[in-house]
Amino acid sequence: MVIGQAVPEGLAVLPPGPELSALLAGLDLSQVPNDDIVDVLIARSRQLAHDQAAMFTALAEVVCRRPFAGPLEVRRGDRADICGSDEVRAALSWTRRAAESETALALELVQALPQVLAALEQGLIDRVKA
Repeated sequence: MVIGQAVPEGLAVLPPGPELSALLAGLDLSQVPNDDIVDVLIARSRQLAHDQAAMFTALAEVVCRRPFAGPLEVRRGDRADICGSDEVRAALSWTRRAAESETALALELVQALPQVLAALEQGLIDRVKA
């Protein structure tokens, strides 16, 4: 029998964000007791949803930026630039289809479904539900 490491109290209800991320990074899964391993999985899922919401927000911001901005200039449009998904594709080495579908989903969440994006950011739903 192996005695595992203690999992911090309140892990199951800690909201996603920097504190939960740091806490999870410090856990050695091979040492988490059986009684706590599902709580760790649930916490990881909440943190992943939070990070995916941030990624969608960043994707939507990238595709709404306008080219030819000067140093330190922010040039933004209300709609996606026609070449925005190509910028994402090049930056992240994604296929064209992946970049187009992910940026379309990001824009839908940011512009049309902000409450769904907020629920994702809070870890209340996951990407599939969003």
